[in-house]
Amino acid sequence: MAPRDRHDVLDHTLHRLAGRGFTGAVLWVLRDNWNARHFYEAQGWSATGEEMVDDRSGYAIPETRYAITPTA
Repeated sequence: MAPRDRHDVLDHTLHRLAGRGFTGAVLWVLRDNWNARHFYEAQGWSATGEEMVDDRSGYAIPETRYAITPTA
């Protein structure tokens, strides 16, 4: 998916959440995936400072939590 398309899908989803009364949204990003982190930050998401390590078949996968307040 092209970057512009990703932005449009995310923007549409956040508008729908706001329209349905949601006051916040969160997502988890792989901690070292700087491209994804920059993408979400450019869209207004903020790292919350919360991190977790997911264990997948014996592999530690560190993740960082992001949050945003959707607007209609």
